[in-house]
Amino acid sequence: MKKLLLSAVVLVATALTAQTTLLSDDFESGSGNWTFGGASDNNWIVNNSYTGFSGFIPDTPFQPGNLQTNYLHIMNATACSFFSACNANFDTGAAANVTADAGPFSTTGMSSVTIDYIYLCAGQAGLSFGTLEYSTDGGSTWTVEAIYSGVSNWTTENTTNAAWDNQADLRFRFRWQNGAGGSDPAFAIDNVTITAMPGAPVNTITTTNDVSPASWCQGSDEVLTVNYTSTGTWNTGNVFLIQLSDATGSFASPTVIGSLASTAASGTVTGTVPGATPVGTGYRVRIVATDPSTNGSDNGSDLTINALPNVAMTPFAEMCEGDDLFTLTGGSPANGTYSGPGVTANVFDASTAGVGTHTITYTYTDGNGCSNDATETITVDACSSIGELASSFTIYPNPSTSSFVIEGVNQIDELNLIDLSGRTVKTFNNDLTFDISSVPSGTYIVKFTSGADQHQTRLVIQQ
Repeated sequence: MKKLLLSAVVLVATALTAQTTLLSDDFESGSGNWTFGGASDNNWIVNNSYTGFSGFIPDTPFQPGNLQTNYLHIMNATACSFFSACNANFDTGAAANVTADAGPFSTTGMSSVTIDYIYLCAGQAGLSFGTLEYSTDGGSTWTVEAIYSGVSNWTTENTTNAAWDNQADLRFRFRWQNGAGGSDPAFAIDNVTITAMPGAPVNTITTTNDVSPASWCQGSDEVLTVNYTSTGTWNTGNVFLIQLSDATGSFASPTVIGSLASTAASGTVTGTVPGATPVGTGYRVRIVATDPSTNGSDNGSDLTINALPNVAMTPFAEMCEGDDLFTLTGGSPANGTYSGPGVTANVFDASTAGVGTHTITYTYTDGNGCSNDATETITVDACSSIGELASSFTIYPNPSTSSFVIEGVNQIDELNLIDLSGRTVKTFNNDLTFDISSVPSGTYIVKFTSGADQHQTRLVIQQ
């Protein structure tokens, strides 16, 4: 039993030795550790006065153990001067907003920062009250940690906050504000101790599994939204970054695609993946921090950059301005859409397009929503078609089965039979009768030259 008791004593002593005391102030040496701010007839003072003024200002309760030692408190200077009531009291007719600041303290490399003190503060909720506040940026901004009112007896307070850990410039202050109401005793504090434990806190970041979007198409810049949660404290000036892995999920050489300057424990960071990023199905993202430097987990599921579909077109035959409407074909994969001059619902109108060379675009969208284009040209000539010269030229029979002839012309230098995709399926030279017995059924363009003239029209073959 003695050995166990001795071990416990050693453990307690070791723990106490490891703790660092940043401030210990019982105010017996005055107010040297504090800087007072604000001006009012109600202001901060350090003394050991507890006596009020009978019938008007109540006595301040003695401290635990019936002590009447020095303490920091609000005092109405007029009451002290005229009635010798220099205890914790305030004048509701003298508005106040006054502070007592301590610090700066460095907690760099420390954690579990704690402030202990005893206090009392009656006042009136929302009107006359005290606060404990802290700053981590040299006193530029202050955060309220606790608000006090309605407490007429000495009370022990013990407060810790992870935001105080690992700070180069940590400051605390007590602040008293009063309006035209409230009861004594005013805000009073004693036995202030600020401690910390050696060893910087461990910061962690979790990149959540809700990255949006989870897949997209290569070729255009894609904006991602990435959410995170974290533990620990982030220093002023910290930046959260989105890192993109390679296509295998490796962060050996990550790409930074977005950033957010923040010290918040959770949030959303947006980033842009460059369109030139290679296709892949195993990408990951993670959030990292700069101060302190911390790598977060990856998002936990693969992100996909989809390839664009391979799109192609076959060339188009030349047409005459007066030709019939021409249903566009030859784009692959099938079921895409055509666009360009003279094109409506995948049908080309040579008359609408006019004479000239026109670019036709074929657009195909795959099951991933990725689109790609291919282009070819159609040339529209100002030639006359056989249909327009029916009084001089006749194609017979039309529809045809095994053969056809062209009447009304003495010479045909070359005749091409062209399918609707623009592919020449058969060519004839210096013929007047044309054998089509081997040509499949369908609608074809008959295009021929006779001397300096060029003509074309449609022929239906029915086998």
